[in-house]
Amino acid sequence: MKNRTSISAKALIIFLRYSLIGLFLWNVFHLLLFLIYQLGPSLLFGQRKGVALPVVFKPSNSGILRLPHTDYEYMFNIPEATGTFQAFGLPLKIFYIQSIGILLYYACILLIIYLIIKMLKNAQDGTFLVQKNAIRLRYIALLLIVTLLRDKVTIIASSIYLREKIELSGLEFYDFTSYTFDNWKHIFLYLFLLIIAEAFRLGAQLKEENDLTI
Repeated sequence: MKNRTSISAKALIIFLRYSLIGLFLWNVFHLLLFLIYQLGPSLLFGQRKGVALPVVFKPSNSGILRLPHTDYEYMFNIPEATGTFQAFGLPLKIFYIQSIGILLYYACILLIIYLIIKMLKNAQDGTFLVQKNAIRLRYIALLLIVTLLRDKVTIIASSIYLREKIELSGLEFYDFTSYTFDNWKHIFLYLFLLIIAEAFRLGAQLKEENDLTI
């Protein structure tokens, strides 16, 4: 039973590792497309590309909900929502600022995936409890925090910039709403991951000291 469990765990590790390698290559492909077709022409020829910015809005009208097998109609409201505003002709500096955010996002995601792949490789080789993995886990937590902050800064800055500049019948646009600060609770999970990384490091250090003693 123990050998069967060990084989199943190793097979899962191998599956995860190669799946993440595929995900890494997929993100590299998308990054290359962005560099070739979006950022490259702007830097070389000053072409003003389309900009996709997040916006926070609220429909000012109520909707109607019709349920099957009933004769009733219910009124409903959407308190707030988010979407993507895409436009051509915005100042080129807006495109460059957005591009920096996109590059930062891809850098964080690719580094996170790479570090997880390295950890899984150690696990596959039977050397998971090492200080290198503890340091990788710490970097993963920090990169997740950077990714979260990048997303929140992007939506806040974009909403402030666009609020007074766009009009659409039936929609009201906002800069700060409760949706703007949604998912902030995730930062506590990432901070907890930092604590786990430190405990992992201490455990790996203790194991190495015991191995040297033996």
